[in-house]
Amino acid sequence: MQTRIKHRLETLERSVRLAREHPTGLARVTQLIDQIEVIIAQIWSHAGGQHTGHLAYRGGAATRAFRAAELLELMRSVNRIGRAVSPLEYPGLREQLRMPRGDGYRRLIAAAGSFIQVARAYKAVFLDRGLDPDFIEQIEAKIPELEAASTVINHGKAQRIGSTAGLADLARRGMEGLRELDAILSHQFRHNPALLASWKGAARVQRDAVRTHDNTSPSTESSATPAGSPHSNFESFIPVSFGAPQSPPIAPHSRFPVWLAAETPG
Repeated sequence: MQTRIKHRLETLERSVRLAREHPTGLARVTQLIDQIEVIIAQIWSHAGGQHTGHLAYRGGAATRAFRAAELLELMRSVNRIGRAVSPLEYPGLREQLRMPRGDGYRRLIAAAGSFIQVARAYKAVFLDRGLDPDFIEQIEAKIPELEAASTVINHGKAQRIGSTAGLADLARRGMEGLRELDAILSHQFRHNPALLASWKGAARVQRDAVRTHDNTSPSTESSATPAGSPHSNFESFIPVSFGAPQSPPIAPHSRFPVWLAAETPG
């Protein structure tokens, strides 16, 4: 759940609780409180769906990576034998068994299908060189497992996105009801300053934290002179740019496993 939604949910819960504890006898107030309580329950339900979708996405991604590693290992065994046989005796076999390039799972599945077709045509060659009798079936079995993991990822992502969008809409509707409730109760509590202050505090939404970027280099911070030193006042006026140069940014990691980007020489 996003911090912004969480702050609004906490505000709605506080406000409803205080409004229940100090009834006004107005039917509209009771109606608004009931509506907000329903929205609160729906927010928690959507939050559960968001979390479930996130877990499904993560689990599917881990499973897909594991199945892809198994499939690549089987394909490498076929690839190694295809490269080792004589090109004069089996012309073109090496070229038909090149490992897939790039980091796409769809490309890996397509390459596996190609390997299966070639392996069927030269099955005796691979069996004579020690591959399992069912090595083709082993490769075939990994493809639907890989596709099933991708389906789990897509469903989890869709559930998470849908729940997140639902949370934003529910929070907006809850705040609309709270604004009307605030207008009514601010008038009802006007002769009770303590209760009015409590209500205003309960109905106030906490502001989202604002991130600030500190431009001071690490070397300048670590070498700063302690307070009270005779040089502390002077060094506080030294420009930050005089500090040691910062290290260059590190390139981001690929979103696919490293082994998918690697290619077996072929």
